[in-house]
Amino acid sequence: MVILLAVSGVALPAHAFRCGNELVLEGDREYDVLSKCGEPDFRESHAGAYLDGIGPIDVTETWYYNPGPTRFIRILTFRRGRLHSIETGGRGFSESAVPRACQPYELAVGMSKYELLSRCGNPVARSEWYDVSRFHDRVYSGGLVLVEEWTYVFGSNRFRRFIRIVDGRIIAIESGDKGD
Repeated sequence: MVILLAVSGVALPAHAFRCGNELVLEGDREYDVLSKCGEPDFRESHAGAYLDGIGPIDVTETWYYNPGPTRFIRILTFRRGRLHSIETGGRGFSESAVPRACQPYELAVGMSKYELLSRCGNPVARSEWYDVSRFHDRVYSGGLVLVEEWTYVFGSNRFRRFIRIVDGRIIAIESGDKGD
């Protein structure tokens, strides 16, 4: 019984994470998170929707903290200056390690753009367009959303991969012809 109480006192709520000795909670302001955790390893902004004649609306900012290979990446999403959600990404990695060749089997739906860039580098080609607002498990308020398509070539004996990204996450992976 005593062990259960001790463990329950250590557990963090699902909507929180620890930066050193500081606790970050949903609802915290961007400034507070920066003062507790420092600059994120990667930041990106994206619109929840795009309305003709108005432009992007419901802009969110996503911050990625990479604690290294022994822990998981933390993904913080801010809306209107407040921490809206805290997610756990894939396993962290050492950015100082010598980069190795990215393998097609490492790509997965749900992987963040930050993880993709860090593991595979820049794509050989990028394109983007706006399309209807519902793509995956996240529902947008209406209008159009930005879709990015990145192309990776893995060598002459492997198929190219076309990666679709919406809202900072891979939503689809398609194979193409064999690389050059």
